[in-house]
Parts: sequence; C-alpha cells; structure tokens
Amino acid sequence: MATQYGFTLIELMIVVAIIGILAAVAIPAYSLYADKSRVQAGFYEAASAKAQFEVQVNDGKTAISVADIGLKATSHNCTTITTSYDNSTGEGAIICTLSGSPKIAGRTIAAIRTSGGNWSCKTGGAPALEPAVIPTGCS
Repeated sequence: MATQYGFTLIELMIVVAIIGILAAVAIPAYSLYADKSRVQAGFYEAASAKAQFEVQVNDGKTAISVADIGLKATSHNCTTITTSYDNSTGEGAIICTLSGSPKIAGRTIAAIRTSGGNWSCKTGGAPALEPAVIPTGCS
C-alpha cells in the first residue's frame, strides 16, 4: 500500500475555522484603530491653524474664514472645515466635520478658543463619538 501525502479535509476545515476566528477578532480592532486615527488626524488638521487664527484675532479681524487661517474647506479627514468667531467676546472655533466610517462620519471635533486665548478640544454630533476614539484631553 502506498503512503498518502497531503492534508485531510477535516484538517483544512480546522485551519479555515481558525483563520475565521482570528479575522472576527482582528477586523473590529483594526476598524476602531482606523477610526481613532481619523478623528485625531481631523483634529490636528483643524488645530494646526490655531496660531494663524490668533494672528487674525490680534489683527482685529471681525470675521475669520478658513482661507484666512490657511486651511482648505475640505480635506481627507474632514468633509468640511469651518470657523466661527465672536468679535465681542473673543471666543472662536475651528471645526472639522469628520469623514470616514459610519461610526464617525458627520460628527465634529473642534479646536475651541476661549475669550482669554486658551484652546481646548471638543467633540459634537449625534450620536456622540465613542470614548475610545476621542483624543486624550478632548471632551
């Protein structure tokens, strides 16, 4: 009788099942990581213009546009980038409306300026972003 080489059908099915289980765990973890990266990138795109925003405030501008601070109205991570500024209080914001997966698309992340010139991070939109994807120090 000749010896047989190769794998049996059951051995191949076990390997396929193991790969399926690993994929079931890895894909959601990767998806969460990708969403977190996109949220952070969107925030840093908006926050990169804080210094230029301050220049506009110090120059006495009463309205500050996205073009004034050197940003484009859209980007890879933001479907829209907008600004707001209240000349009477000195409060303002650079707001990124996020693009990407359904878990983050349409939500906002913003660099918020207080009347004292301090900056913070704030998220918005409904439903709210998952806490796991929000950058550290952002509310």
